[in-house]
Amino acid sequence: MREITFAETLGCIDDATFQGATSLSRIVAPGVTEINRYAFQRCTSLVDVQFGALKTIGRRAFASCTELERIELPGTLKVIGEEAFSGCQALREVVIPESVEEIEPRAFRGCTSLDAASIPESIVQRFPESFTQEVAARAGVVLKTERTRLSAAFQEAHEADRAELMADGKRLCAEEDELRKQLAGLGMFARAEKERIQARLDELEGQLAEVRDLIDALDNPTDEELLGML
Repeated sequence: MREITFAETLGCIDDATFQGATSLSRIVAPGVTEINRYAFQRCTSLVDVQFGALKTIGRRAFASCTELERIELPGTLKVIGEEAFSGCQALREVVIPESVEEIEPRAFRGCTSLDAASIPESIVQRFPESFTQEVAARAGVVLKTERTRLSAAFQEAHEADRAELMADGKRLCAEEDELRKQLAGLGMFARAEKERIQARLDELEGQLAEVRDLIDALDNPTDEELLGML
């Protein structure tokens, strides 16, 4: 399965429908208005995506599509979900229309190749938590909201806070290990159960990344962040 062209009558792609379809390279969906959670997650050969009437992109819908380099979102789009394009390392250009009303946190986390030139400055200013500091800097936007929060975090940080984060990370890792054991032992069990466990694993990966980022921020404040504490 390398290419899918959906009928114009299809309006919704449900949770995890094509999750892990590693041979899928092209999607044409002229009538689809809603893409739900994990719909195309880990479609590692996906390079071409075309939507004509899309309104909502769900959580992690295109996460870890590692070959996707460009996506042009239609002028009908309203919502880009949390971590929708997280981990799309090759993504260089994304065309975000002004019609967008909400971009949830970390929508473009880990998009290390993203060129901010394709993103309107107004979009970055409206949704600062959806972009990395690097992308914002390339767009000429100062993420004041994020820096203020970080400064406050350093100001109030104590060893107890760090210990709590470490403990939480260990708890998440333990749950992740247990789920991986369950997944490995499922054998011929129902696909739905496998997908449920895989979806939870993906969620845990996101939570672990957040915990590690917070620990790293506590341990390694930047010069600018230290100055903000003065």
